[in-house]
Amino acid sequence: MDKKTIIYSFKTIFKKTKLICPYCGTVQNYKKNSCCVCHKSLDSVKDNTLKIKNCIRAGIGILVLSVISVVTAMVINNALKKKPVNDNKYVQKETEKTSKTEETSLTKETTENTTSVKETISETPTTQAPTTEHPTTVPQTEKPTVPESKPFSIDDVKWIKEPYLSCDTVIPLSEVVGENSDMRFSDGGDWWSRAYYGFIDDNEENSGKYQSHKYGLVDFNGNVVIDYSYEIEVSEPHGHAYIGRSDDWGLVIDINGNKTGAWAGGIGERPHLYYNTYDGKFWSWSEVLYIFDSVSKYDGEDNICILSNIYYDGDYKNTGGWYEVNGNVSYLDTYTIYNLSTGRIVDTVDDYYVAGKIGNSECISVKKNGKYIFIDENGKQIVPGTYDFARCFRDGLAAVYKDGKAGYIDATGKLVIPYIFEEATSAYNGCAWVRYNGLWGVCKIKD
Repeated sequence: MDKKTIIYSFKTIFKKTKLICPYCGTVQNYKKNSCCVCHKSLDSVKDNTLKIKNCIRAGIGILVLSVISVVTAMVINNALKKKPVNDNKYVQKETEKTSKTEETSLTKETTENTTSVKETISETPTTQAPTTEHPTTVPQTEKPTVPESKPFSIDDVKWIKEPYLSCDTVIPLSEVVGENSDMRFSDGGDWWSRAYYGFIDDNEENSGKYQSHKYGLVDFNGNVVIDYSYEIEVSEPHGHAYIGRSDDWGLVIDINGNKTGAWAGGIGERPHLYYNTYDGKFWSWSEVLYIFDSVSKYDGEDNICILSNIYYDGDYKNTGGWYEVNGNVSYLDTYTIYNLSTGRIVDTVDDYYVAGKIGNSECISVKKNGKYIFIDENGKQIVPGTYDFARCFRDGLAAVYKDGKAGYIDATGKLVIPYIFEEATSAYNGCAWVRYNGLWGVCKIKD
């Protein structure tokens, strides 16, 4: 079967069947057994031509029947969807007729009753006091009024201890003592349940993040545990808190402010970590300088490590265990965030606050482009929003600042306590020290 035969079958589908000679291509009468031109047999194409036309005709028939079936189904479906039409006018007229008939009968009965009553009254000499009937009024049903929700204000704060304490600052010790530190549960309890309070010496220049100060201790019930005049120092290197004033310097105190009889001396300055942006070296520098290619993680230590950035392009002198530098060191106003687990630098920031946790994930608030954000140990922002200042997450909440006021957000960035405080600190067991009208108090921020 060739192409010409198929094309011809389509063109003559509704005409009388003819044949095309496969040898010379001329059209032949279907009844012919041989070609009238080349005289060759046409038996091989007779049935094929007829079969092709019959197949095409059957296909067209099936297609037409399918279209008719679809149209019929659509018509029936539309008819079923229409609502039955009631003769409302007829029903209304019948109802009106019935009501008029009932009214007419009631009017007749009323007239008859009135007439009989008048006759009875005229026959009876007794007089009755006229009665005045008042129409009964049905009270309207008032819609219940839904009270408008008032915005959260200072009157809604649940105070554990209303503001009373006058001082420069309050710093929760959860921002001083590490979560896994050996010191945390030493000397009679959890040091996270205490906070520094005291005064900053404004006469001295601010050396980085640290200023001369005088600190005492308070708890999260709002009580002063030990007066700031003792100049308390809470020191992880020493593993204790001790008195810093000259007459009792170094005497260890317990969590309740009592002297234990121990002495916290004998430990020098804790090394500070630096990152040299010139050659990528890590410096550990206090009394002597050690230089490393990377920083190792100790057991129980968090992954997030903060290093102060410096710039030094001079030579190093190896003195047999530590190093000396032969040029000037430039201290930069930026910091490197380093992941101790992966050994990678994850970000460079303008400032930072103490690292915290959201659930089991570490996070830290850092300052970039003039605003604070929360990032994880890999440098990814994990809490939406930017803030003028932000503290660390504790108890699932973090104190944040905007436009000179402080409030609290949760891990989704939702503002759970609006910006109503002058200052706010990290929480412990749902309580936090806040400052309002110049005084510090303790409030409940989480049940």
